[in-house]
Amino acid sequence: SSSSRMNLSAQEINGQNIWPPREFLNVEKTTPNRNLTKSGKIVSWTKLAAGGAPSEFSIRAPILDGISTVLVSLYDGPNGVFLVADDNVGTVGIGTVVDLVLRKIYAQDNYVKYGLKAITE
Repeated sequence: SSSSRMNLSAQEINGQNIWPPREFLNVEKTTPNRNLTKSGKIVSWTKLAAGGAPSEFSIRAPILDGISTVLVSLYDGPNGVFLVADDNVGTVGIGTVVDLVLRKIYAQDNYVKYGLKAITE
């Protein structure tokens, strides 16, 4: 669910953190959900050109010269893909340490979508 994604709520199974939690996993050694640390290192990154950005980013992409996304290996184990925050002033590259913050992802048709974005420390 979206709350598990935004809170980085993970399910621990056999000593391994699973994020987001999978309700259908019925394993004996499952522990209650716990929140992961909202920081990690960039494993990979890419930048969508303004012309290739999805419609919900059509206004911001040209202003930002594209939309950057990063694959982050969280310090608690799982990996996740996140947008880079629009106001991020640091350098984005492999091995860069990032923190995850709650920000607006996009607004479209009177609907505002929030989620985690990466910012460099």
